[in-house]
Amino acid sequence: MANIGTQNRVPKPDRKKNRRGRLVRVWNRLVQWVETGLYWALYALRAARAFCRGMFSIIEQMQPTVRALCIAVACVAVLGGVLSIRPALQLMTAKKVTLSDDGLAVEVRTHSGTVADLLMEYNIVLGEGDVVYPELADPVAGGCEVLVRRAVPVSVSADGQTRRISLLNGTVGKALYLAGVTVDADDIVTPALTEPVTSGMEITVSRVQISTEVEQRRLKYRVTYQDDDDLYIGTEEMVKQGSEGVKEVTLRVVTVDGVETERTVVSEEVVEPAQNRVVAQGTKPTPTPKPTATPKKTASTTKKATNTPKPTKSAAPKKTPDPDKKQASDVTDNTITVDGKTYTYEKTLSVMITAYTHTGRKTSTGVWPSVGTVAVDKSVIPYGTKLYIPGYGFGVAQDTGVSGNHIDVFFDTEAECNQFGRKRDRTIYILGD
Repeated sequence: MANIGTQNRVPKPDRKKNRRGRLVRVWNRLVQWVETGLYWALYALRAARAFCRGMFSIIEQMQPTVRALCIAVACVAVLGGVLSIRPALQLMTAKKVTLSDDGLAVEVRTHSGTVADLLMEYNIVLGEGDVVYPELADPVAGGCEVLVRRAVPVSVSADGQTRRISLLNGTVGKALYLAGVTVDADDIVTPALTEPVTSGMEITVSRVQISTEVEQRRLKYRVTYQDDDDLYIGTEEMVKQGSEGVKEVTLRVVTVDGVETERTVVSEEVVEPAQNRVVAQGTKPTPTPKPTATPKKTASTTKKATNTPKPTKSAAPKKTPDPDKKQASDVTDNTITVDGKTYTYEKTLSVMITAYTHTGRKTSTGVWPSVGTVAVDKSVIPYGTKLYIPGYGFGVAQDTGVSGNHIDVFFDTEAECNQFGRKRDRTIYILGD
């Protein structure tokens, strides 16, 4: 019984025999080409020899002058043909290549073997960051395209230094990476990191530092007043001495390239509260002394004793009263007592009282303001007038800035001004000299 598997099996090809047969066929074809070339070469030589013989026979029949001219022309033609063989061969064997330099594309012919040789042939110089496709070592083939892409120059300024780099394309963030500059979320980058780079772009990095500082600040005390029925009006007495407090203030400080640009308060905590000053202010009216009794005239007694006749009223002329002098009946005891001392005042005035503090300028009378300086309307209270102001003390009219029955008293601090506030319909005393 036949083995079916053995009959249907395809024998493996002999690779050595196939390779030997292929080589034999190639050799035979080369021999055939060489024989054909030799045949046509011999044919061309025979034709050239026959042509030369015919030409020589014709030249021999010519006159000597014509013969020499023909020989010269023939030599020039042969020499020109020989010299033009190489350019013709170069022109026939030159490769057509498309050369594109930064978007400008031209078609050129070249015998260069590599891309580097092609660029050198056409004087194309590469700068830092420029890229060539294909690579410089790649061979140049006919019909290929050589692409040169120029890098974009930019400058990066950071940390007091300026770096100049070149890159093909990308964003400001890529330029910073190539320049070796790192930034964090707080730094300021101009232009923005996502902005595409352009030729000649100037990129600036400003370093931002955020820190926290803790300061201790003073808390000014306030002056409070309380009425005291045991003290006379215009009298003040210290009840409790004030003291300043302390508070801790947490600040957020922002610096840009070492220069502070922002300082904001984050939180405040009172470590030691301020103790207000308490001043008692008298409300007890100042007692008015009783007027001294005028002694009775003794004219009538003298009259009785001497029996002098009574003069008639018409004998003495009637005197006109002097309007500038007060009569005895109009005189009152215009005095106030402050801290045990008695002061005479010319008149009282009902005014509104406010407070002000330092403005950085002198008063309208040319002096620097201090406690006791009072701003007035000089048409109501002349400059230099001495005043006593309950709740404030003694003062002198030395400044202006108010009008009518309104005065402005001076304090050293704004806190004291706020504490004093605005007082309406208060009686002040115009003191005498």
